[in-house]
Formats: sequence, C-alpha cells, structure tokens
Amino acid sequence: MLWQVKAVSVLVNIILIVFIISSIPKGKLRLGKRSKSIVFLVLMMMILVFVSFLRKADISSFSVFFKITGSLLIFYYGLLYRSDIFLVLNRLSRISVWGMLLFLVLSFFAFSYQYWGDSFTFKGLYYFKTDMALAIVVFISFMLLNEKLSIFLKILLFLIGLYLIFLTNARVHILTGILVFVIYFFRRQLFVNLSRKLIVAMPLFLGVTLLSLIAYNQLVDSREGNNLKVELTSDDFFSESNSQGRSVIWATLLMDYAESNVAEKLLGKNLTEDYVIVNRWTGRDYGAHSTFFYLLIATGLVGVLLFVGIMVMFFRCIIFLTKLQEINGDQLLAKEKILFVTFSHLLIFLISSLTNTSIVFQQQTWFFMFFAGYCYNIRLKELIRHGSD
Repeated sequence: MLWQVKAVSVLVNIILIVFIISSIPKGKLRLGKRSKSIVFLVLMMMILVFVSFLRKADISSFSVFFKITGSLLIFYYGLLYRSDIFLVLNRLSRISVWGMLLFLVLSFFAFSYQYWGDSFTFKGLYYFKTDMALAIVVFISFMLLNEKLSIFLKILLFLIGLYLIFLTNARVHILTGILVFVIYFFRRQLFVNLSRKLIVAMPLFLGVTLLSLIAYNQLVDSREGNNLKVELTSDDFFSESNSQGRSVIWATLLMDYAESNVAEKLLGKNLTEDYVIVNRWTGRDYGAHSTFFYLLIATGLVGVLLFVGIMVMFFRCIIFLTKLQEINGDQLLAKEKILFVTFSHLLIFLISSLTNTSIVFQQQTWFFMFFAGYCYNIRLKELIRHGSD
C-alpha cells in the first residue's frame, strides 16, 4: 500500500537505480551484434520520457518518470547480468509459492476487499485489485518453474491462483493466467517454429478472448449500472459500463489528441496529462487505463512507435533463441526456462497493456524487463551452446 505514496515510490526507484549502476560490470562492455539496435531504441525511449517529464516537473510526474526509467534501466541490468541466472529463478519460484499461499490466507479477511462499482473485489495488501491480479499471474509464472513441486501441486496452485484472480474481478488476468499455464505445459512444442505458430495463434487468441468475454458476462452480474460488466454492442459502444468505463476514457483521450498541435501529436504532452484530460472531459479522476493510449498522450506518436519497435525486437530475440541448437538435455532445460519466462512475461505485459497502464506497474515490468534484457545477454547464447557453469 505504501507503493501509492509518491515519496516512497520515488525513493524505492532511486535506490533501484543506484543499485543497478553500481552493479554494472566495470571495464569494456561486451555486447552482441543483435544488442546494439535494442540498446539504441531503449535509450531513445528513456530520453523521450525524460523530455516529457521536463514539460511538467512536479512530484507526480517525477514518480512516473522514475517508474518508467527504473524499468528500462532494469533491461540494461539484465543485458549485462553476469551472475547465475538459475539461482535467481530458483529463488523466485520458492518466493512465488509462499506468496500465493499468503494471498490465499488474505482472501479470508474482510480488509483485503474493496468495492469497485457494485462488486466487492479482492485486493489483498495492494491499493487496487488490478495490482493484486497482476501479482498473482507473475507468481504463477515463477511457481511453475519450481522443480520441487509435483505436477499435481502445480495444477492445484494454478487453480488457487485463478480463483484469487476471479475474486479480484480483473478478468483480463484470468486469460493471462491460463495463457501462462498453457505456455508452460506446451513449451517444448511451442518453441519449435515459434514464428509460424504465432501467425496461427494470434487469430486463435482473439477468438478465445471474445468467447471468454461472452462467458464472463454469463457468470457475473450484468444488471444496469454495474460498471464491471462488459458490453460489445454497436449502439452503445461508448457507454460507461463498457469495459469498466475504459471506452469512455479512451474516446476522451483520442478526442483530445485529435485537437492537439503537431508537436504534441508527435512528442506528447507530459507524464500525467492523461489524468488532466479525462478529468476535464468527464469530471472523473482516471488515468489512461492503457499503455498505448498513455504513451500516445505522454510521448506522442514517436513514443508509441518506439514502444512498438522495442516489443517487436523482443519477439525477434525470442525467436532467434528458439533457433539456437543446444547440445544436451541440461542445455535444453536451460533454454526452455529462459524462453518460457521471457515469452510469457512479454505476453502478460502486452495483454495487460491493452487495458491498463502496465508500463508503470513495476511488480511486473521489473521482471519482464530484466529477462527481456537477459535475452540479449551474450552469456545466454554461450549458456545454451556450452552449458551452465
């Protein structure tokens, strides 16, 4: 809950940045050929975010600036990481098991819930229900890598996680949780000819998403006035109940963007302008609720294109790693673990970004950016080709 205190948030990020800078290996940096383009794109993104911060340099903008910059710096940390990556994964897998059990215990206490619309939703010790749901999905992803757990216990903890996500009512993360589970159990088949599978999977994913929304409407209360329901109707597409009010927010941001001058359309306004715009048009204090719409307002079209370019580069790196030929079973296991974590967290981040400003949700971006950076780490290629130390 202290995460919502701006001063605490800024302090945590300052400590993080100091730690990362002090941990960067001294001497000449070893970067692979594939790393140079992504290093440049991430650096350009950091500069653009900094310029956006300068347009309105207050404490709220400062907090957002450090959250985004801290996550991008963690990408560089992963890129240059030299210690045992599997020790990190083992620790995260153990912590995740205990974390999920803690969340289950918290679900029995009234203080762990809050009203959102007409529904009583589970938030645990987090400020918002979405933070809670996202943390559960992250824990599921690392829990599945715990080699001491049997398949039965993994399935049981996964079902507990889905139940807790259902209590949060952050429905998009029911989908991401299931997606992570499926990726884990079919990872060996998935990472063969991944690029072809993605071409087939994308329309399939959209179809499953639509069916999930239809099924969700049958399970939850969809009475008039409940802003937790989902409506996809052509006659009332921008109703406040549609997508928990997100359609109103997004339409508002797009209207304001259309009225902006050329410089603002290209380079954005400032890091907290989304709240100002929504409040001015609707009288409500809501943010963009989408990384893509947020970046469009904060960093303009240039920022959105940079962001998309970085995500595409991450996908390309993952596809490149799937084509590396391992020598034995140990190297295959190492390769699959890194690919699973990076690929699943990339999908979690992108799916979450559709309906939330996930670029400032550090409980997920820290892990995602670290492993995305590690995909470009020259040690990973050596690890897959020659085995672990």
